[in-house]
Amino acid sequence: ATQRGRRIHFGSGTPRIETGPFGPAGEQIAGFWLWEVRSLDEAIEWASRAPFSAGGALELRPLISAEDFGEAFTPELQQQEQRLRAQLEG
Repeated sequence: ATQRGRRIHFGSGTPRIETGPFGPAGEQIAGFWLWEVRSLDEAIEWASRAPFSAGGALELRPLISAEDFGEAFTPELQQQEQRLRAQLEG
């Protein structure tokens, strides 16, 4: 999902926002935070306040959701996913 991601570059002044896609995650991730926000814009707003020094960068990526699979996520697969969730929660 790097094509939907954003990278925030910190320097002097307002952080600069870069739009994805980016290279493979295995070459980039040094740690992660998982946030529940209403939109990517809200995540950018929060992340822009992070106390990174000049030269630092923070990458934001949305989680994959059921809608991302389109027609491939058939009603049968949706029911199976719901059953698995119920089992894990119960």
